[in-house]
Amino acid sequence: SSESVDLGEYEEKDARAAVHEAIREMFPELVTEAQGGKILVWCKAEASRRGIVKPKDRFRWPRDRHQFLRFTLYKENRETMQVVERLRRMLRVKGRAIEYAGTKDKRGVTTQEATVHHVTAERMRALNKALDGIRVGNFAYVQKGMGLGDHGGNRFSIALRNVPADVPREAIASAVDSLRAHGFVNYFGLQRFGTTTIRTHEVGAAIMARDYEKAIRLVLAERPSDWEDARTARAAYLVDGDAARALSLMPHRFVAERNVLQRLARDSRDFLGALQAVPRTLAMM
Repeated sequence: SSESVDLGEYEEKDARAAVHEAIREMFPELVTEAQGGKILVWCKAEASRRGIVKPKDRFRWPRDRHQFLRFTLYKENRETMQVVERLRRMLRVKGRAIEYAGTKDKRGVTTQEATVHHVTAERMRALNKALDGIRVGNFAYVQKGMGLGDHGGNRFSIALRNVPADVPREAIASAVDSLRAHGFVNYFGLQRFGTTTIRTHEVGAAIMARDYEKAIRLVLAERPSDWEDARTARAAYLVDGDAARALSLMPHRFVAERNVLQRLARDSRDFLGALQAVPRTLAMM
């Protein structure tokens, strides 16, 4: 379209900045322009024709700088895959550009190191202005990107809540001493097998039986926790068999589902290829 869309006036500068950032993140094909207190939205082609967006000189990566930027990723109550996908879309980089050693629990405050290819520290640092419950920092240029398992281990600080007030402090100290001396049973439970109606081991069983179509349908099956947008997207494939429409409806937070649907939208019978499109860090869970 040759016309812009007027989003109205925003008196607060921070509010305008948040709107600009949200549109850039969710709709990369659109361009926002500030006019006074108003925000106008253009398609890129028309914005370029009108001179709103001007071609920029291509950034040349310095020859004496290492190819990867290592950074610390801090998150609160967020899944690692969803956070990385958000960063990737904000930076407009390819899926494998951001790499890390493994996923961290959603329910908690976590930090971990990650690397990104050919992104400057200044560009990464600027993302903090638009992030909520997520921070990036401790930047250093390194020669090699991270891979799955590239870490020395995990360290946890665990909070015990709702401890009855009448429990003697001596009993708590004794339990902690026993834990310190003898360790604990390494329980492989819901973190590995899932907490929804479809357990990940069922997907694995279908793969072992080479029933890749069944595995795909299990990956895309409806979850009780789904909101309406996700339920509609899943039904578009599971009921109507329309992978392209399902992809257009599937929220970006569902990284694995979107990767699967992208492959099926290109070839509706490539079930094995669709499974292989699941990010390795998630598939290894």
